[in-house]
Amino acid sequence: MAKTEKTKKKHTTPSYRLLDHAVKVATGLDHAEPRPGQARLSQAIANAFEDQGEHALLCGPTGIGKSLSALAPAAVRAIEHGERTIYSTESLSLQAQIIDKDGPTISAAAERVYGKPVRFAVLKGWSNYSCLQRTRETVAGLLGAVGHVSNSALADQLEQMKFGAAVHIDGYDYDSATLIPLLAWALRQHEDSRLSADRAAYPGVASNLEWALVSVSTQECLGESGCPVFELCKPAAARSVVAEADIVVTNHSMLAVQAATALPVVLGNSGLGDFQNIIVDEAHALPGTVRSQGQSQVSARRITKVIALVRRVLSDTDAGVKRWIDDGDAVATAVDDELRRRLKAAPFEPGDEVSVPGDVDPLNDTADLVISWAKRGDRLLANATADAESQSVKIAAKRARAEVTQLGSDVDAVREHFVGVARWWKRPAKFGGGHGRRESVSVTAAPVEVSRMIDRNVWTVVPSDEEDAEPMQLSVVAMSATLPTGFARDAAIRSQSREYESPFDARYGDSAFFAPRVISPAEVAALSAPGPRGGKPKFDTTKHAGWALPYMVDLVDANGGSALVLSSTVDAGKKYTESLREAARGRWRVLSQWDGANIRQIKADWEDDRTAVLVGTKTLMTGTDAPGETCSLVIVDRPPRARANPIDNARVEALAPNHGGKWGADRIVYAGDAATLLEQSVGRLIRSMSDSGLAAILDPRLVKSSPFAYPEATRDIYIHAVRRFDRKYSQLSKATEFLRERRAKTNQS
Repeated sequence: MAKTEKTKKKHTTPSYRLLDHAVKVATGLDHAEPRPGQARLSQAIANAFEDQGEHALLCGPTGIGKSLSALAPAAVRAIEHGERTIYSTESLSLQAQIIDKDGPTISAAAERVYGKPVRFAVLKGWSNYSCLQRTRETVAGLLGAVGHVSNSALADQLEQMKFGAAVHIDGYDYDSATLIPLLAWALRQHEDSRLSADRAAYPGVASNLEWALVSVSTQECLGESGCPVFELCKPAAARSVVAEADIVVTNHSMLAVQAATALPVVLGNSGLGDFQNIIVDEAHALPGTVRSQGQSQVSARRITKVIALVRRVLSDTDAGVKRWIDDGDAVATAVDDELRRRLKAAPFEPGDEVSVPGDVDPLNDTADLVISWAKRGDRLLANATADAESQSVKIAAKRARAEVTQLGSDVDAVREHFVGVARWWKRPAKFGGGHGRRESVSVTAAPVEVSRMIDRNVWTVVPSDEEDAEPMQLSVVAMSATLPTGFARDAAIRSQSREYESPFDARYGDSAFFAPRVISPAEVAALSAPGPRGGKPKFDTTKHAGWALPYMVDLVDANGGSALVLSSTVDAGKKYTESLREAARGRWRVLSQWDGANIRQIKADWEDDRTAVLVGTKTLMTGTDAPGETCSLVIVDRPPRARANPIDNARVEALAPNHGGKWGADRIVYAGDAATLLEQSVGRLIRSMSDSGLAAILDPRLVKSSPFAYPEATRDIYIHAVRRFDRKYSQLSKATEFLRERRAKTNQS
């Protein structure tokens, strides 16, 4: 009786009722109900929102319906308590799904339950929208003074132009065939208040350089007091919509900028209003995004970029400006010479990125020179900006001053070693030559222990509308289909992970997993390198691709194509592509990510061809979905463990004291990240309630009692990625038999 009452109570909670109606709206079926795992996931989120500052870490497998599960309690908090929620995602596809599909579904369900909708909005960076002032200045550079000519008339003039020679603007050449349509589109977007001027809405193709001619960053924006056309500002209009929304959808990059800089980009921003709750979907990617946004870099190229930005504002006919520019060229040469000298003294590691030793200051001789020069430039810009009348000069000056200031900060950031910060040199492909005829060496620093940054700057906010307000803890829900080992620590989540059942469990029951066992002396020899001093042979990764190919061909042949092949390296992937094409003998197409076409088009061609095989690397390990027979076989050659690199080595260093030394920390970082990607890879197999097939990882080290074996702790991390498969094979004959029998049944039906 108690169990029944408990279940009844759960099914009458506000979040469940709203989720129930959302499922009915989404399916169009009045009898449809939330899946059990979906309902439990939603209730866990609702519970986290009940107490301010509560955290929840939730692992919801693909297909469970995470976005509806999360949006339902967020909508309830908005309607019943007046609370607002940020929903952050990594991928643009999920962001679009929420705004175009799941958000309207939740809003319609709220109309049913409460008689009122829930308001959604997207928060993007300022430069994602076209700036009318910047666009008109660019057009003036092409057509001459535009005065009070209307946007439509200017667009008409542009569209009547014939595409011809390249257009030269701000030191760059642009293709008139792509730039002119972009300018005309941007002008027309500002003629209609209903149009967004959002880059995502542009029907053509525009590079970042081209888009910069019609947009500005927040650093460059003149603001309401300085911009003559601010009343038509599209980014400001978008922010106004965000300020009125109950649930705001954004991306991890926006949160990462706030975490790395402590600036109120999203949370605590007076223009956007306050939020009480935050949902981080695809949460596994957030720490890495923060590390990327927190990078500081110094190089000769960076200094020459600053000079170019200042030249847009200041004329080198002025003696002081000319002297500063000449000094900048000398500073750039001195920095590059020092970096090259110190890099040559360091041990070279594989690849272009080389860790800076802890006791080395890579800018010991030139740091003061750079900082002094940057301060002089800032003073020159400040004096010139005060007298500027041109709006374009003011915009350029704001950007130049920001770059000059940031350069000084970055110099300080790269000089000293700290545990939890990675530092590395990056050497160009061509290391010789004189300055001006060579690619410059750079030195970069990046935070790797980012939990404190996330906790202080994102999970904790100061309310924007109260003076002397105390910091407030947000309610935080972090969720993902896969969560790497140590994620809670990396993201400062104060909760243990809870995993929910997959709605596809039955489909995994009809599927199988294969990892080959190596027994024969011939195969052992084919995979071996001599052990030290004549000892036990060691697994040789350089021989693995050649050994794995026959397994790969037999599996694809048994399945009649219809496969996704994922390689740990580019070279191996290209080899697989050639061999699979030879083996196919025209029976099915073999496509690859190296075919030269747009990767989206290559994936679309594969999805549309039931028997095609698609080969790729990490690019295709996430976001590659083809429900049905097209992807009934997924082959991964071996766990995609990253090559040793400065960022991950710094993560290992930071974790080592509390996690069993270097080896234990190495397992958490390198094996843990590889296992997350491995789980996402084999997860490509089951994407709908009708899918089934076989997932294979062609690495004999995964099989117990193998002549080659991972340490047990490492093996356990990798095997966790295939835990949903009940049926596991280690003999190729069993795997191919399963595929042939399944193929025969499918063809009969």
